[in-house]
Amino acid sequence: MRKSDKIAFVVLGIGVCAVLGGIALIGRFTAPPDTLADLCPANATDAPAPVDLEADPAPYAGPGPHPILLEPNPTGVPAAWRSDDESSIQLVACTYSRSTDQYVRTCEYTGGNERRLVRTEYTVRVFEARTSEAVGRFRVGDTGECPYSILERYAPGHDEPSVPGTVGASADYKALTEALRPYVEQPVPPR
Repeated sequence: MRKSDKIAFVVLGIGVCAVLGGIALIGRFTAPPDTLADLCPANATDAPAPVDLEADPAPYAGPGPHPILLEPNPTGVPAAWRSDDESSIQLVACTYSRSTDQYVRTCEYTGGNERRLVRTEYTVRVFEARTSEAVGRFRVGDTGECPYSILERYAPGHDEPSVPGTVGASADYKALTEALRPYVEQPVPPR
């Protein structure tokens, strides 16, 4: 192989590495940042994943109220506890449901759809938004009420809805609010 060919291959290799590295670097800077909702683990026993937020959330300290994000239903807490500015949120409450086999009644939905309503237990884990540290954990029950709507999913290649025959009862948001109240409203000493 001629010396000029070797130089050409080296230059080509360096060029390919530079292009691929540039693409990776651009992808890193153009990828959307995480949201505080991404802090919630997939299930009630996992540790929270680290999140890469655009702005640092406020520390969980000082007098209340401490703004909170409730996942997956942000409107499930009083409006005075919520914030549209993610950097002011101090707490993230992650809600997990577990349906039992205890039958309550039948729920009727449009289109003649009926579902058996079963009791549902809700586990709530509270994390500090800034550090992802666990602040608390508690359980609340359900209301015994049918959910307002159900989501029907169609399996690929099928015309019929593939929805289970049961639906979990709605969370008791009054009980949930009362259980969250100490975390949100009480003062937190500096650490």
